[in-house]
Amino acid sequence: MTAVLSGRSFGWQVVVRIGIFLTFLIGLPLTLYVLDRLNGAEDAAGEAVSLVTATPFGFLLFLLLVASLVRPSWRRMKALGLPGWSGLVVPWLLFADISYIVSSQGGLGFSSSTLDGRIPLYAITALGLILAMVCARPPAEASDGFLRLGLAGRIAAILIALIVLRILFDFGMARWLHSVLLQPEEYAPPAAFTILMRSSYWTYMIGPYICLMLLGVASWCVILSRRDPHLVTAPNPPE
Repeated sequence: MTAVLSGRSFGWQVVVRIGIFLTFLIGLPLTLYVLDRLNGAEDAAGEAVSLVTATPFGFLLFLLLVASLVRPSWRRMKALGLPGWSGLVVPWLLFADISYIVSSQGGLGFSSSTLDGRIPLYAITALGLILAMVCARPPAEASDGFLRLGLAGRIAAILIALIVLRILFDFGMARWLHSVLLQPEEYAPPAAFTILMRSSYWTYMIGPYICLMLLGVASWCVILSRRDPHLVTAPNPPE
């Protein structure tokens, strides 16, 4: 039987995975840069960094990071008495902001999480959710998933669904736009494309608010879980 994943164990697993990723992302280019400088080469810091960030190696490395977070995220949400699938929002959010970390290969890159493209909002939201999952406490008995958290749990489930749908919509529109741009100049896109392109502006506008609301509700859920009178507590030592 799989052991229940505690918040501390979950936190350490995430830290180790992100640490390994950053070691390759930053450490490898830095090592190559130092070796080049010691050999008298010209300043090639940009080339050293692009060796990881602008090649398939960096893309695959990031995919490995995302994939490695699937199991611990699932297990932690199950340990908190919530559906395991809801934990998949963490790796999903990180993947959605892949363009901030590496140059995506194979045409998988799509729109960023904010309209100006300056802030990796999805990745920040994922880190905030990881912190909430670390701090939250599990129930003492079998629970009804998000229902045990009352209104906060219901809102959290709705916001998670909205974020997932928004990312899918952005990805689909980016792919459709890419295919339209490859068409001849005389090609006229269908009316549905024009309507959806206009509506995509509003998804960019409300996206940051949805992420901020999710972080706020996640904090609310953490507080509720820590105030739950039915939490598992260590037995009092015998006198």
